Amino acid sequence: MESYKRRSDHEHQLVVPKSLVEDIIKPNRDPVFVAHPDTKRTVDLISLNYWWPTRRKCVEDYISVTHARGERRKEFVAPLGKTEEPSSPFEVIHGHHGSVFGHTA
Repeated sequence: MESYKRRSDHEHQLVVPKSLVEDIIKPNRDPVFVAHPDTKRTVDLISLNYWWPTRRKCVEDYISVTHARGERRKEFVAPLGKTEEPSSPFEVIHGHHGSVFGHTA
């Protein structure tokens, strides 16, 4: 059964059981598009939708454990592969930006 808590701005947060805390922290901290935020930013992101009484402590513990294990964010690879480095300022570097669907009318 889901239960919710109302924030002061009248938005709702899903109350998270202790057994699912890591399942909430991990996707709000580790993906490349989240930019590996610090403790405050991670807690702020989580607090938008989720609530449990020890959020800050759990995030701090998660960060310290992952740093102790030497886990780092995976290196980001651009979807089109490597790009060439410009040899001078403002040099135009370009590639083919065609569509896999062909030309449209």
